[in-house]
Amino acid sequence: MIEKTKSSSVYSSKQYLRNAIRLRSIKNKKEEIKYEYDKCIRTKRGYLINDKKKTKKCRLKKEKKLSKARSNFIKIQKYHNKKIHTKNHELISSLRDLINQLPNCKEIIANFTNSNCFKSENTEANNIAIQSYDPLCDKSKVKIPFKINERDVTTISTYAFSDMGLWSINIPNSIVKIERMAFYNNKISQITIPSSVQEIEEDAFSKNDISRITIGDNVKFSGNDALPKKFIKLYRELNNQAGSYKLDFKTDDWIKI
Repeated sequence: MIEKTKSSSVYSSKQYLRNAIRLRSIKNKKEEIKYEYDKCIRTKRGYLINDKKKTKKCRLKKEKKLSKARSNFIKIQKYHNKKIHTKNHELISSLRDLINQLPNCKEIIANFTNSNCFKSENTEANNIAIQSYDPLCDKSKVKIPFKINERDVTTISTYAFSDMGLWSINIPNSIVKIERMAFYNNKISQITIPSSVQEIEEDAFSKNDISRITIGDNVKFSGNDALPKKFIKLYRELNNQAGSYKLDFKTDDWIKI
């Protein structure tokens, strides 16, 4: 019989060890049963017996013992799985509670770049404007958090990410304004401008290798170099239509996908 712990929600290490030993003993039991069967169907000198009735009796005895051992093995495995599942469920629940209590954990779980990498200041509307990025932090993929210190990040300030050698940037849906030269002189090839962005200032993305842009509608450009000139021209011709655009390398023109 399988021993039950006093509390069904707690699976003690001692209980786990006891059941693990039982599983091992059941496996050893199978080997013993096979050995007993082999001994049963042979004479004392080791020759196979010719008595069919005795051979059948030995086989039935073996099958009965194996069936019992197999049944015990399955029961203990089910008990193991149930207890481990219960324990994992409790751990996940406690982690969720912890994440809800600690805002920094939310950023880590959501794969945002750590907020400590960003230098920021408060705006007039009591929101957050990102001033600069720590050059010691990861530059391969920067994911700007939508909140810092429980306040919305709404502005990317002048020179905030300029000359950083960034490969990828993820702009959150809380950003309203991207100021001049914010991402100047990097290695960004694809960008997504969320629908929350209302204005992009001059040279915000100049000197990048941008070949694909996803953008919301009615974005205002201050100057013709906020994004590639030919893209801005096409965007205005299409009445500031949201969507994805890409550079056709053969004609060097921008097209809407």
